[in-house]
Amino acid sequence: MQIALTTPDPGRDALAAFGPPAGPTSPASARERQLAFLVSTWLAASAHRVAPADLSLMRRGSGDVVAARQLAIYLVHVVFGFDRDCTAKLFGRDRRTVARACAKLEDQRESAEAERTLCAIEREALALAETLGLEPRA
Repeated sequence: MQIALTTPDPGRDALAAFGPPAGPTSPASARERQLAFLVSTWLAASAHRVAPADLSLMRRGSGDVVAARQLAIYLVHVVFGFDRDCTAKLFGRDRRTVARACAKLEDQRESAEAERTLCAIEREALALAETLGLEPRA
C-alpha cells in the first residue's frame, strides 16, 4: 500500500519544517513523523466521520472534529510514542492540549464500549503502521 502525499493537506507542509524532535522516545525521521500523523488523523477522522484535513485546522471546529483531533493526538502520543512536544507541533497545538486529549481518552476507557472501540482503533493503527514499515516506539 502506498500513500500519495500530493493531496492538499494543511498540516503536511508544516511537517517538513520540523527538525528532529528532542527526547529519546520521539521518532527520529520526518518520514516517521509524517506517516504516524497521517495514519492517526486518517483513522480518527474515519472513526468520527469528519474530513482528515479538518483535524489540521487552527480553529477548534465542531464537536466531532474536536473528538477526532483528540483521538488522533492520543494515537500519535500513546500508540506511536511521540513525546508531548513533538505531538503538539504536529497538530499545531501546545503540550497542554496533548495532555488534556490523552487524559480525556483515558477517562473514556472506563466505559466497556469505549474501551473496545479504542482497542480496535489502536490495533488498526498498529496494523497500518506495520504495513507502512513504521515501528511504534511506545
